[in-house]
Amino acid sequence: MAEKKADAATATTAPVPPSATDDFDPSLCALFQKQLPPDWDKRTDFTGLQALKYQTDNPVANAEHYKDEANDILKKKGKQGWHEAISLYTDAIEVGSPSKENNSIYYSNRAHVNLLLENYLRALNDANKAIELNPHNTKAHYRVVRALFGLKRFPEASQACEVALREEELAAAAPPPVAADPAAATSTSTTPAPAPARPVPAPEGPVATPAAISATISKVSVTAAAPVAPAGPTAAPRVDGRPALRELQAKIAAALAAEREREQRRLDEIRKAQREKEVLSLLLRKRGLRVGAPLPQVASLQEDCRTTVRAVAEKAYTSEQDATATASQLSEVVHYVLHWPALILYPEHNQTDLVEDFPENVTLGEQLASLIPIDKEGTAGAPFPSWDERHLCSLDQVAVYYQTNWTSPVIPGRPNPTTPPAGRKDWIRVPLDKTLLEIQASRTYVTPKFPVFYVLNRASPFHDVFLNSS
Repeated sequence: MAEKKADAATATTAPVPPSATDDFDPSLCALFQKQLPPDWDKRTDFTGLQALKYQTDNPVANAEHYKDEANDILKKKGKQGWHEAISLYTDAIEVGSPSKENNSIYYSNRAHVNLLLENYLRALNDANKAIELNPHNTKAHYRVVRALFGLKRFPEASQACEVALREEELAAAAPPPVAADPAAATSTSTTPAPAPARPVPAPEGPVATPAAISATISKVSVTAAAPVAPAGPTAAPRVDGRPALRELQAKIAAALAAEREREQRRLDEIRKAQREKEVLSLLLRKRGLRVGAPLPQVASLQEDCRTTVRAVAEKAYTSEQDATATASQLSEVVHYVLHWPALILYPEHNQTDLVEDFPENVTLGEQLASLIPIDKEGTAGAPFPSWDERHLCSLDQVAVYYQTNWTSPVIPGRPNPTTPPAGRKDWIRVPLDKTLLEIQASRTYVTPKFPVFYVLNRASPFHDVFLNSS
């Protein structure tokens, strides 16, 4: 009889929680397992048991469970647990805890993980929400600064950093929180403890006792929530966030300085480009050059040209001139050479050469010598082009022309003319020893956007045919 009573007492004793080294038994249901399977988080029987852990009537405690589990995952899994931690902090927020301070922490913690993931806009939104719930959440203020810095919104980050430092100063100057009295946690109730229940004989096989359910639920959770111990006589010292903020403040100041420097360079480049445009306009007027619209027959070639006329100073500006001189002042004290693109046409061969840099003080013959030979033997100058199989294009065999009235001059402040000028169009032969400036300054030459010249072999029958038919 004594043995039977002992057996009954043993049957009602709570089972010992299984160790992590016990094997998973697929023949048992989730409630009686001693070890979790590898895919437990994808099985509804195990995840359902986990959910039971937080289904209490205390939303504050439920939310804290989610937060503690997220914190533990961050410590144990590191980078691999970031997304899981965000999900758990979101669960804590969605519980709807009445504690604004706690909810502020959940938003701030989620902002921290979003910063790790470089989701700066989400981090900023979470940190701002944390501050809305608790304006003195110093970590949330720091995370606002971090998020703004990551978004490269440096002026806002600088202002937010000042606010965060003020909050840190206030927190550092505040008295430490009053510790809870340990004696208050001791119950003074004199109610007698209830009598122990009579033992009940255990049925055959495993039994789903309350203790077994509790142990299984604890196994299924990633981390069991630790019981909250009453505060001791001294609270843990707060972490001073000012050093980290000052370090971030220095980075923001450096970024702002670099941004100001880039903006100043941009403004200087705009100012110089505008001044160079004004200088060019002055130089064209002083030289008496007339510039018109592109020629219709070669407009597409001219439009494809990536370069344009530019004024090049023979000697670099002084730093004072570069910083302060106006276009008019520079045009008086600095000697400029205009560098033009030019289009050389060989109509008999249906070929063109685009010269990207033709200085105005270089003769036409010197420029052509970089494109074709000087003599028909090809002993000097450039080699014969591959398309000139009969060797017709050399300086001693060609004549170079432009046409009068082939385009209308553009008048500043007025739209470009769309119709060709009236009047007779004559072909003018250009001496090879004249500079580009001398050619352009001729009263009969209008530069069609940039200089254009036709090159013809004097002895070829095509020479007279082209001049008479055009």
